[in-house]
Amino acid sequence: MKTIQRERKVLNTKRLDLDAAKSRLRKAKSVEAQGNAEADLRVIQAEFDKQAEITKLLLEGIQTAHNNHLKCLRDFVESQMSFYALAHQHMADLQRELSG
Repeated sequence: MKTIQRERKVLNTKRLDLDAAKSRLRKAKSVEAQGNAEADLRVIQAEFDKQAEITKLLLEGIQTAHNNHLKCLRDFVESQMSFYALAHQHMADLQRELSG
């Protein structure tokens, strides 16, 4: 979970960097400044896209883990129900034997 939080924080930082790069491009006056800003924007956009994909994959992994844990929990509950039902049956049989 800490990994996901860290990656989301990195993604947020990359988004802020991307916003700043877009702002610099809009504010660029000269052709040279626009060219530099566009080059920076492409690099920063690629970094943001890469980080977004990493974060997306980690978040998808949470769903898979959640589904697996839920299945295990259901199996455990089913086993417990069977165990206690059998124990109840044995105790009922013992009670009948002792009463009879």
